[in-house]
Amino acid sequence: MSNHVTVRSGSPHPLVGQGEVPSPCQNEFNCGLSAAGEGQTQSQMKPWELLGNGKLSSASVAKELARLGGQDLRELHILGMVHLELAHYHETGRLSDDQNPDWECVQYHLGKAADCRAVEAMCTLGQVLCQLPHQLFPALKIEPSPTHSYIGMGYLELAAKAGVREAMLQVASAYDTGIGLGNSPDSSRERSQDWVQATYWYTQAITMTTQENGDQRLDAESDYALLARLAEMHRSGGHGLVKDCQKAGEYYGEAAEVATAAMKGRLASKYYMLAEEASADAV
Repeated sequence: MSNHVTVRSGSPHPLVGQGEVPSPCQNEFNCGLSAAGEGQTQSQMKPWELLGNGKLSSASVAKELARLGGQDLRELHILGMVHLELAHYHETGRLSDDQNPDWECVQYHLGKAADCRAVEAMCTLGQVLCQLPHQLFPALKIEPSPTHSYIGMGYLELAAKAGVREAMLQVASAYDTGIGLGNSPDSSRERSQDWVQATYWYTQAITMTTQENGDQRLDAESDYALLARLAEMHRSGGHGLVKDCQKAGEYYGEAAEVATAAMKGRLASKYYMLAEEASADAV
């Protein structure tokens, strides 16, 4: 079998759009996780729903998810972790007769784990669909397309909302540049370059801490670059973000402080100078 997975046919159904996370019983249980022939055409199905050819029972998974029906999120999480573990087994070939990886089964179970809101699976599947580097299942590839990128961004946003810093940065970058947002089959749910969203997720990533580090920064080198980018965006404004030179000066000043703590003296001096210029523009 090849070392990558391609989508068989049809256009996968978009997972999520912008805004609140959809209720499982309103979305996945009723349309996203049912097998073909159970009220759903192939053109409406996600990539992993098109896999199997009889060796995977999508219907049985849908039946179990429907049984849970959102009544017990703990059971839903457990089911997601089971699917994620099965994906690992198929990656190592432990469940195949020839002991080779079965990438179709990996994709299938990873998709099911993500639909069960397993955070690691949501992040990884989003990265795979968006053609981004990923540590989990590094050899797994899915054919690139604007629709796949759109679906992948939905998963990455869910992972970001669940507190995954890597996903926060990837979502922020996509909204910052407008690259990788994908195209929705439903034109009313299109995403576009949005600096309000970008600044929100950059800020969430910067302020994120761990219990082990207390109030210390997780990644000082990344943080001063992100703070400088926030300053640039506020200084120029655009893509929905109101120009605010005063705030830009504050961000440059904070970037300078972080750069100083990271022993980046020249960069800190540059940020201090830009902070003064931005503050002067605000007068």
